[in-house]
Amino acid sequence: MLDGGGERWVALDPPYSAAPREVTRSAGGIGRFGWTERGTALFTQLAEHGTKIRYFVVAPDRSAKLAWEGAVKDVHDDPGRAVRRDGNRGPIVESDRRILLMSDGLSDDGPRPHVDALDLDTLEIERLLTAREGVYERMVALVDAKMSTILTVRESETEPPRLFSVQTATGEHTPIGALSNPFPELDGVERRNVSFERNDGVRLNGMLYLPRDRDPAKPLPTLVWIYPAEFTDEQYAEQMDARRFRFHQIKEASPIAAVLEGYALLLNPTVPIIGEGETANDTYVPQLVSSMEAAIDYLVENGISDRGRIAVAGRSYGAFSTANLLVHSNLFRTGIAISGAYNRTLTPFGFQHEKRSFWEATDFYTRMSPFYRADEIDEPFLLMHGGVDDNPGTPTLQARRFFHALVGNGVNVRYVELPHERHHYRARENVLHTSAEMLDWLDRTIGPGSQAAPAAKSTAR
Repeated sequence: MLDGGGERWVALDPPYSAAPREVTRSAGGIGRFGWTERGTALFTQLAEHGTKIRYFVVAPDRSAKLAWEGAVKDVHDDPGRAVRRDGNRGPIVESDRRILLMSDGLSDDGPRPHVDALDLDTLEIERLLTAREGVYERMVALVDAKMSTILTVRESETEPPRLFSVQTATGEHTPIGALSNPFPELDGVERRNVSFERNDGVRLNGMLYLPRDRDPAKPLPTLVWIYPAEFTDEQYAEQMDARRFRFHQIKEASPIAAVLEGYALLLNPTVPIIGEGETANDTYVPQLVSSMEAAIDYLVENGISDRGRIAVAGRSYGAFSTANLLVHSNLFRTGIAISGAYNRTLTPFGFQHEKRSFWEATDFYTRMSPFYRADEIDEPFLLMHGGVDDNPGTPTLQARRFFHALVGNGVNVRYVELPHERHHYRARENVLHTSAEMLDWLDRTIGPGSQAAPAAKSTAR
């Protein structure tokens, strides 16, 4: 730390006997930093209470030159990620004083991934490749040090990923091999991006999956899969981050399996928690509930869903939010929570983007904890958790104690603990078992043989 603020970056060269040399210094501080393979230093800097990010290139005279700055949450204004040797862990590739940047190219019209070359001296950017409309094409490897040939993977909503060799000078694409469809069972399944408006005017969006050969005249039992996110500005909250034009993205125990069993699925609808400063999360509950009210109104008004047969589910922070929805609303017939945290006093030094400690905001921590209001849940609830969860915020104890609280208060709850499984489920048996548990629970609570709940329009508790 320098006198008057700021930071100095020093390096110790082998054989490590001389005094450290100064790489650069910055009045605004230094965040992430590193070197290209030819020794050019680069670093990032957070500003304006972490809402802005700046990228700097260190010149030969040790001065730091600003290459780019923008809002952390503005996914539509993203300079991209520097291409590295050996994937994400090697040094940044540099050739003729240029480095390559890869960006998803997100916009409201869908992604247009692109590859740029940044001149380290002039800081000028040259566009080398832009994916054509209607497909998702991203760079995955650099073939030669001169940056003349790169490898890309191209996919679309109906075409599985395929590898191409691309000449950066001409844009010529040469296909390399051909991959078979890994998910033929999903052929004919309908999916589309949908948008709707929250009661405060914020535009939300999500990916809607519908079973093949469905009868449009018959509403479907529906699963809504959620994971909220924090924003400081409505503008950034409304940006469409869905990876449109991509083939099916299925990892671990995917909720997409429910579509094959006749359920509609609203996957990852935006659930923005908008606010600034330390008290931003104080409106978490009303914003969470109003986001789901908007989603359900859209599904019901468009004839997709039966209001009395809608389930909510999520994992990790999505599981925590699922539990809060069952506490604070009557919107859903049932909930499924996977690997979540339910007692925030057990994460007393903050969680997600919450910066206050339990001792600074005791009432807030208890109000945000479904554990403290387990007696207010009256919907059937499925809890699942890895037996050796390695995520500091979601130890297995969270689910065990929440289960005990629910049972003690007479809630219809089932708890499934997967032995030897961590926060992200990897074992084939556990992935399949989790999927089977979810589908069985949906069948029992909102499926064809279940009894629909009363169709109340809304209601925060």
